[in-house]
Formats: sequence, structure tokens, C-alpha cells
Amino acid sequence: MTPELSIVIPNYNTRALLEACLRSIFATANGIRTEVIVVDNASTDDSVTVVGSQFPQVRLLRNQANVGFARAVNQGLAIAQGEYLLLLNSDTELKPGALRHCLEFLRERPAAGAVGPRLVNPDGTLQPSCESFMSFSGIVWEALL
Repeated sequence: MTPELSIVIPNYNTRALLEACLRSIFATANGIRTEVIVVDNASTDDSVTVVGSQFPQVRLLRNQANVGFARAVNQGLAIAQGEYLLLLNSDTELKPGALRHCLEFLRERPAAGAVGPRLVNPDGTLQPSCESFMSFSGIVWEALL
């Protein structure tokens, strides 16, 4: 059966963070057909061992060298089969309902090409994840300062 959601996680030496990330995915994916792909960039910690032993349902790609974030993401996306795609950093921990909320948002708005969920720090404060684009007047103002 085709997954509803493919989740791609690039990894490099973040075993403990990756483990917490994967646990949060499987704890919150209730009823969502998910495919999780971890692309490991030649980690020297035991990230690969942990994924293989604790999360056998995860598709694991192992690079022989650290090819960087963007290339690792592209490798994962190339094999992803889900209707929707989610890119996660290995230090992400999903809150209950987050996956379902994002999927519902996209289904209700078929013209939307992406969704960017709110990011919060471990203490619950908002984590800035974007900036507004500079307007013409903003560029002029910055040039005058």
C-alpha cells in the first residue's frame, strides 16, 4: 500500500537526537501510513546500529562519505513513495497530532504546495524559523542606515 506520508531525515553523528526523533514520529503517526527514510552521511557514532536494531521499519540509506544536508535530502526524496513529503532534521521531536494537522491542512487546501509548522523550543517558546522578505522601502531604509 502506498504511504500517505514519506518522512526524510538526513543524519550525521546525531544518534541520541535521531533516536528521539524516530520515537516521536512513531508515537504520533497513529493511523497515518508513513514511510520513514533516514539518510546517514557516514556517521562514526552508532546511529546506523540504533536505526537498524530499534527501528527496523525505517528505510536506511548509508553514504560512504558526508555528502551534506542537501544531497542527503535529495537522495531520500528520490526513493520516497508517499503522496506527501516531510523533511525533518534529526533534532526534531514531533508533538502529538502534528502530522495529522499538517496533512489535514494540505488536503483542505489542494492549491498549497507546502506547509511550515510552528517550531517550538524544548521550553515551549517559539523558535524563529523564517524572516519576511525585504520590501523595496526596506532595502532603501537599510541602505540609509
